[in-house]
Amino acid sequence: MPNPPPDGPDQPQTASGRDSTVRGITIRGIADGGRFARGRGPRRIQVVVDADPSDLLEVKLRLTRNDRGRCTYFSGMTERFRPNRKGHHGAAGGHGFGIGATARVDYLLPARLPRGRYVLDVNAIDKAYNRDDTRRRGGNRIVFHVD
Repeated sequence: MPNPPPDGPDQPQTASGRDSTVRGITIRGIADGGRFARGRGPRRIQVVVDADPSDLLEVKLRLTRNDRGRCTYFSGMTERFRPNRKGHHGAAGGHGFGIGATARVDYLLPARLPRGRYVLDVNAIDKAYNRDDTRRRGGNRIVFHVD
């Protein structure tokens, strides 16, 4: 009887036998399509990343904001919103930032989010460098508004 692959019998394998599974992501506390009253924008970003045989390398966030046509992204380094790259609007113009390698993330923003339309993208990268760059609303991407 052949031995199961090292990552377990149910794990997808590449031709080289390497794990090719992408982790599942759940964003909590902010619903996709949610609306917050002025002054009541969320301050916490909570994420749960599914277990994976290749172990977690890094979780990345990208939070972008559009307020009356002005596109900005949240910088994890400066902890404030910065203008998107010239000529780039919306979520694609923002930069992501790493927040560690834990399966349960509880990131506290410096202040409640002000008025605007927000897109929060989350990506988990495992030690086999698997990542899911396909954005799925309600999954690893949520869109919400602060009035």
